[in-house]
This record gives sequence, structure tokens and C-alpha cells, in this order.
Amino acid sequence: MANNQAELSVVIPTYNRAGDLERCLIALSKQTFHNFETIIIDNGCTDNTIDMLQKYKVKVVKDAARNVTHLFNVGWRNADADFIAFTNDDAQPDENWLRNILDTFKVYSEAGAVGGPTVLPESSLDNQEMLRLHSRSRKSLLFRIPAWIYEDIVLEGRYRDIGVLCESGAYSVGGSLLESTKLNKPIAVDLLSITNAAIKKSVLKQVNGLDENFRFTHGDGDLFIRIGNSGYKLIFNPKAIVWHHVNPVGDTRAAFWRGRDQAYFFKKCIRPRTMRGKGKLLLNIFFFNFYWIYKSMETGDPAFLKGIFGFLQGVKDFKSIHNS
Repeated sequence: MANNQAELSVVIPTYNRAGDLERCLIALSKQTFHNFETIIIDNGCTDNTIDMLQKYKVKVVKDAARNVTHLFNVGWRNADADFIAFTNDDAQPDENWLRNILDTFKVYSEAGAVGGPTVLPESSLDNQEMLRLHSRSRKSLLFRIPAWIYEDIVLEGRYRDIGVLCESGAYSVGGSLLESTKLNKPIAVDLLSITNAAIKKSVLKQVNGLDENFRFTHGDGDLFIRIGNSGYKLIFNPKAIVWHHVNPVGDTRAAFWRGRDQAYFFKKCIRPRTMRGKGKLLLNIFFFNFYWIYKSMETGDPAFLKGIFGFLQGVKDFKSIHNS
């Protein structure tokens, strides 16, 4: 590595979230590790993002494609470093984030990717539906029964575990809980979050990056599954902390695209090994689609039903892409 080359590149796609992005950049400016570059993927911002970026030493790459997985790929392919860290514009890395990530790669030579807790501050808890519904189930008998079925059967009782991908295709949520920062040492996991992950560039090249058939969600889950299947470990370091101030606005939160990418993920990535596992997958699909009915009734907004139509579109897209 040349003396003037960054050891690590941080990739952040953004679209009209100048306030969120500046909070992220301020956090990066306070990192205790300094030999890194920051790459901002401008997805056609029309707010004051570009003016704000003049205050920071960043590389800006413009790309108008409305596809987050594509934007992350553009980022790492424009990076100079051997290690690529990914985060979101509404995230706030801890000051030791990058140092802890690189230290983990040095200790775990078999690691293809390293991440850590992606913790929601109290102010953002209601923007994470799994946590919100879990909390509500503790206060309402009406919610307690379906929550028990989902958490104990679909999630196999592993709701609070870290980085677990269940046979049903459901993820555990432990990595977003504050308690995940209290682990005594790093652990190997099934999945990380692209809001808080770093991947060796050589590994990204080997697996050909993110699958751009995912538009806004689950592209990272698919990526980490493929990295694991290629023989690398995914390491979760409890000290590599990112605070995620979940912004509820944007295509990544849109019902249609969440439904579409969820279905594509199930079709591509989830292969239950047993009849019991297949039953759990079907139950997961039922809960996912029933959620949109519940959400439309809770809010009085029928637009949430687009999640079901998105799911059907995802099944159709998968068949079209993989049968062509």
C-alpha cells in the first residue's frame, strides 16, 4: 500500500438528508483512526447536501440510479483502500468505530467482514417496527399471542440473539439492542448490517459485490450469506458501535419496495432443510404480509397494502430473472 493511500474507505449513499449526513460526517471527523477516505454517493440530492459537503474532506460520486445496492457497489468500486466500511447517512459511528473494525480484522485473519452493534437511540425506537411491535406485545394481550408465535416459532426463540438467520428467513434483532455492546468478546454470526460493516475489498471482488436485483433492502443479507458460503467468517465486535437514528422517510422504508425485496430474498436465499423449516417459512410469509393489513388499519392509510403487492412483484421478478 502506498504511503499516501487510505487504509480504509467509508462508503455512504445519500439522498436529501443533509442534516442526517452532517451528523454522520461530524462523527467520522472525530474518529481515533485517521487513515481513511470518505466516499459520498450523491443520489441526485436537491436539498443543501452538496453545499454542506464543501465543509468536509470527502470524495463525491454522483449516481442517479434509484437502487441502493447499486449505490453501495458504486462506492466500493470507486474506493482506494483494501478495506471498505459501509454505513448509512442516518447513522452516527462511535469515535472508535474504524479502529475497532481494523483491529478485529488483524486478530481474525479468516474474517471476510466485520461489524458491530447498530444501536437505535431511544428517540428512534418507534421507527424500528420489530422493536416497536415487541414492546407493544408486552402491554397488550391482543398482540402477545401473535408475538409469541412469531418470536418463539418463526424466530425459534432467538429474538434477542445477535446476527442469527433462522431457517424461516427471519433475522434476530439482538445486534440493534444496547445489550449487544456488553459482550465480552467478538463472536461469529450469520449476518451483519450494512449500516455497520466493513468488508475486505478482495472479498467484495470475489463475490461480485451486492446483487443489484435487490433494490432497497435485503441486499446486505444476501451479500453476507454469499460471503459466508465462500468460506469467510463474519465477525461481530461489540466495541464497533454505530448509533442508527432511523429516518422513516425514503424508498428504503416504502412498503412496496420492502415487500418486493423481502419476497426476492426469500426466493433467492432461504432454503429450509426440513418440512418443519418450510412450515416456518410459510408462517413467516404469512406474518410479513398480514403486517401490511395491520399497518393500514392502524394508520388508516391503505397505501401500506402496497407491501403485499410488492411481495407478489418480488416473486414475479425472481421467476423472470432466474428463468430467463
